[in-house]
Amino acid sequence: MKHICHISIGSNLGDRISSINQSIYELSRFSNVISKSHVYESSSWGYNDKNSYFNLVVKLETDLSEHQLMESILKIEKGLGRERSKENRYQARTIDLDIIFFDDLVVNTNNLIIPHPRYHKRNFVLVPLNDISPKLVCPVFKKSVNDLLIICDDLSKVSRL
Repeated sequence: MKHICHISIGSNLGDRISSINQSIYELSRFSNVISKSHVYESSSWGYNDKNSYFNLVVKLETDLSEHQLMESILKIEKGLGRERSKENRYQARTIDLDIIFFDDLVVNTNNLIIPHPRYHKRNFVLVPLNDISPKLVCPVFKKSVNDLLIICDDLSKVSRL
């Protein structure tokens, strides 16, 4: 069965563009990349770091289940040098891949939450997501991505590269 999902990609360590491109290549090995947003630059979110983030969102078609996709994403992150910290969720990273949407599924388990629980509070996710899927309606908030961007309280600056 084919699934449509949206993945947020971010990097603020090392060669950010190379890490992003490599992650998209790795995603394309088991899914079809339908579209990708522009790349945006933003400050770190949730902590202070001198290195800005590069962010974008890709829309994929995949045969994987949501849990298989998450396993694959974790392998990609590890392969690109990402080390996850259990005590500090906000930290600098070579790559960060988050499932924002997976079809119109709502999942809330210990290992996976879809839609991503904080995407609607973050311009660095909403702005690129709006590039490729402005009319997509969130299954939780019942609002389009464009509407969520309009009402988002995040005042951080997101600049297109």
